[in-house]
Amino acid sequence: MLVALAPPRAPWLDRLVQLANSGAVAAEVHKCVGVVDLLGQIGPGRAVSAVILDASVHGVDRDLLQRVKTSGAAVVIVGDSHIRHDWSALGADATVRNDFSAHELLDTLLRSALPVARTEFAPLGPDDDRHGAIPWDGSLVGVVGPGGTGVSTVAAAASQGLGRSDTGGLGTALIDLRLCAEQSVLHDGDPAHPGLLELVDLCRLGSPPPETVRAVLTAIPNRSYDLLPGLRRPRLWTQLRPSSTLEALRALRRAYSIVVADLDCTLEGESECGSLDVEDRHQLSRLALEQATVVLVVGHSSMKGLHSLTRTIREAVEFGVDPAAIQPVFNHAASGARARAGYASALAELTDGLGLASSPVFVPTRDIDDRVRALTPFPSAIVGPITGSIVARIQRSGSASQDRSSRAARNPFGRRIAAS
Repeated sequence: MLVALAPPRAPWLDRLVQLANSGAVAAEVHKCVGVVDLLGQIGPGRAVSAVILDASVHGVDRDLLQRVKTSGAAVVIVGDSHIRHDWSALGADATVRNDFSAHELLDTLLRSALPVARTEFAPLGPDDDRHGAIPWDGSLVGVVGPGGTGVSTVAAAASQGLGRSDTGGLGTALIDLRLCAEQSVLHDGDPAHPGLLELVDLCRLGSPPPETVRAVLTAIPNRSYDLLPGLRRPRLWTQLRPSSTLEALRALRRAYSIVVADLDCTLEGESECGSLDVEDRHQLSRLALEQATVVLVVGHSSMKGLHSLTRTIREAVEFGVDPAAIQPVFNHAASGARARAGYASALAELTDGLGLASSPVFVPTRDIDDRVRALTPFPSAIVGPITGSIVARIQRSGSASQDRSSRAARNPFGRRIAAS
């Protein structure tokens, strides 16, 4: 069966139905009245060979194509000369002209829809993005923690240190992926300036080049990084779609040496609570942590802060974050060596068995409100410990990736053998 979506009275759709009725195309054609109807036609239990989409229909973008391909159907785009997108990069299997002939359509369907390639959408793991599947270059550093622990401040301090020690030559970006985004306020930003929504929208119908991505961000010269403001209202998460959001992260990592993401610590998805809506609501943190090279988990140096820090670390590990990538950070840390040793010992005991690879970092971030308001650089006492731990982990991650690449070169079929 072929499923078609086109504007009313589209000439090519009438011609397609005529070809099917005459037997020139041996297939049943079902015409859809909209995107919702289309998604219903390709649902579970529906045997659809190919979905034919008119390029001019509103809603035909990267996410719709990905949902169609996830169902197992091939995607054929009927091209419009006024709409020029790289449909292949967006996920289409083939394109045809508006005035296609029966021979052209049959040839396209035979090449694209038979056999039907069944692919499942799954964000790539931390290892896959460095083996040529997607040309990602920059490292992603996730900063997460309970509310009120200074996560946003730690993320900004980390961005400053990484921006000034950048060895990749592309700079550092600080991106706000929290539902209640506040980095724009902390940087005295213009509410009308483009931000996360605009970048994701750019990725709906293409892969923006690095210079276009950089134009969306705001330069913070005093601290040596660029800022991507987050959502203007928490409810705007409904305008984000996973495939386009994931492509936005790819574009950022192609444009910058290091991307620091300010994240929420809520990670529940469908597998935990049975709700796809909840998973979509938390997609920003989930997608970022799936790709993170280093994850800073921030907490207060207090009894309650120690409890919250431990809980967040456990939730991150349960979500799938590599324990070796986690760096605990005690914010507003006490200055005494004895007190710090006590917190480090308590954290080690509470996280015993999780496989954490390093001791916590202590950051004395008291009395920095004036620096935040004036957008002046953070002191080295704050920036130094955070930056040092991140750089060391990125270097270890790079060495591990080279070792994995060497093993793969010696045995290029290693993954296939393991899978069989």
